[in-house]
Amino acid sequence: EIQVGGTSGSGSSSSSSSADITYTVDENDDVSFDHDDFKAYFNKSYTGSLEYIRFTDISNLDECGALTTYTYDERNDDWDAVNLDEDDALDGYFYYSDSDVTDDADTYCLDGLGFEADDNTDGEVVTLEFTAYGTTTSKKVNGTLRIEIGDVDNSSSGSSTTTQTGTDNDDVELALVGGAHDLD
Repeated sequence: EIQVGGTSGSGSSSSSSSADITYTVDENDDVSFDHDDFKAYFNKSYTGSLEYIRFTDISNLDECGALTTYTYDERNDDWDAVNLDEDDALDGYFYYSDSDVTDDADTYCLDGLGFEADDNTDGEVVTLEFTAYGTTTSKKVNGTLRIEIGDVDNSSSGSSTTTQTGTDNDDVELALVGGAHDLD
């Protein structure tokens, strides 16, 4: 399990419900995901390279905010920032390597993928089920990305994992629960 803090605040922690990758964010704020979190999760099951992820089921995204990422504009030879709703995210291919992102519709950068929380969403949770694919299509693993907005009550989850949060200028350590893992 990968836990990452993304809220502004001062060194607080909260328990987290079961998910493979968890991020936290304050309402009316944003959090950037690290593509290496997805790679680390993929490498728990397979050696080799992560090529891309696809979202397979999403709950509460449209009610709480939008995914943010970049797509390549070949005509202008530039990267364009885009906001994605649930339908856009379910249609998308999110590539680990920016060089794999083309001018084709629905191809996006996994590095730079993030979430922008709407106002009045404190206590909400967005869940994104995904499949991570290796460079060999037979290598794939399913996972769950959980985004906790503000103060989420996890008392009924029964989980004992912890999400660490920090200020915008703090380094946040990545913790893999269940043993030591090399993230390189």
